[in-house]
Amino acid sequence: MSEEMAPLKVSEIFGPTIQGEGPAAGQIAMFLRLSGCNLDCSWCDTPYTWDWTGKNGTVYDKDVEETKMTLNEVVEQLHHSLNEGIRLIITGGEPLLQKPALNSLIQKLREIEPDIQIDIETNGTITPLEDEDVMYVISPKVGSSGVTHRSRWKQVLESYLRKSEEGNAHLKFVIQDENDVEEALKVIPEGWNNFSIWFMPEGTTSQQLDNHNEVTAEMAMRHGVNYGDRLHVRIWGDRRGI
Repeated sequence: MSEEMAPLKVSEIFGPTIQGEGPAAGQIAMFLRLSGCNLDCSWCDTPYTWDWTGKNGTVYDKDVEETKMTLNEVVEQLHHSLNEGIRLIITGGEPLLQKPALNSLIQKLREIEPDIQIDIETNGTITPLEDEDVMYVISPKVGSSGVTHRSRWKQVLESYLRKSEEGNAHLKFVIQDENDVEEALKVIPEGWNNFSIWFMPEGTTSQQLDNHNEVTAEMAMRHGVNYGDRLHVRIWGDRRGI
């Protein structure tokens, strides 16, 4: 696919900063946040990537929030940090909606920095990319999100099972209560390593996280999985671009 045929719909590029959640929490990272999502979670912390109608309370202007960038333009913005060996987090929205352009982008990035560490944060409704060395942090949605889990998504999650065995796929569930945990346990593919499963309290403020972290931690211990917090929220609150 040519450069002209494969623009990326970008929400924002920022960093270096701290990855606040998941298996790479605390590590220095650059963020490439892509625009667009195929879900509409009620507690979404990045509605500016998809909510053009105000479903979650605020109408975001797509013309303001979404920028179409060529692959070369994206690489140019990331280039300096890539040379420093910083982890790249590709997130959204749902980044895998743009699979063809993402495949091309990752190929370009590896030509510049063959050993670059790339994480993709995804909701688990779309199968993985061609690149074998990407790490996936998959966040299937449970009841408190307002999204009903569809049976076909279980099969999509199973397509990541081999990557989980290689340490390149982690499941991260956003938890408000025990009902969320019960739903999470139902969608985890059989054979998925518990060391690659994370329960994280829902919240975009420290107070909201505190409201949910005790039950989340207790459930994580009960079921033998990891507990993860949201460090960026603890440090900076619900600020964009950091």
